Amino acid sequence: MYENSIVVFSSDNGGSGFENAFDDLPAAHASNWPLRGAKTSQWEGGLRVTACIASPLLEKPKRVSNQLFHITDWFTTFLRLAGIGKPNEIDGYDIWDSISRDRPSPRTEILHQIDPVWKEYALRWNQYKLVIGSYTNASGYRIDQWYSEEDGFDPTFFDSTAKGAITCEDLETAQRIPCAYTEEPCLYDIHNDPCEYRNIAADKPDIVGLLMVKLNEYNRTALPSDRLPADPRAQASLTQGLCQPWSP
Repeated sequence: MYENSIVVFSSDNGGSGFENAFDDLPAAHASNWPLRGAKTSQWEGGLRVTACIASPLLEKPKRVSNQLFHITDWFTTFLRLAGIGKPNEIDGYDIWDSISRDRPSPRTEILHQIDPVWKEYALRWNQYKLVIGSYTNASGYRIDQWYSEEDGFDPTFFDSTAKGAITCEDLETAQRIPCAYTEEPCLYDIHNDPCEYRNIAADKPDIVGLLMVKLNEYNRTALPSDRLPADPRAQASLTQGLCQPWSP
């Protein structure tokens, strides 16, 4: 069976550490270092994840790819591998040639976020990423910093020489260009600044304008938000920290 199989392990979002604690429950322990942000944020620490694939069908195995993919691409890719054509009006791309043969990814942009409730938007196009607004967690603060473990980051956990490793300038000494992202669009060059230290919106207003047009076009097709009021009976603290369905 394995000779004709593809095994994929993939995360769905960045890790949730002490910065995501809620309902006075013990915090989880995860690290997205050196990336900015964490789970629920539109920063790279909340969005960029790893995946690994094992299959004898890979034409170029045992390598690392840093190309741009999205989780919706798996569905379209698996359809192709199963001999089923791609349906019309579907978001995912067939990325098998990129994974198996190291061909360029057909994907050049990702809509990360459109949230009219929190007024949070994020769009990736080629190497650039536009960020507007920020989610506020249950404790009332924004998950927009660079988080190491609560008791300090252990550098032995990180091998900066490994293939695919993300390396950034030292956080304390790096030149940073801040942005008031709740008031104006921010722009980052993810290829050259994966840790999102420097907002380059002022230097590239044409790119900001282009991405705003793209974002507005996406938003034009979005359905209205139907956010239900918070129900205190859904608090995880009532179920020993287990997030599960509850009786209304």
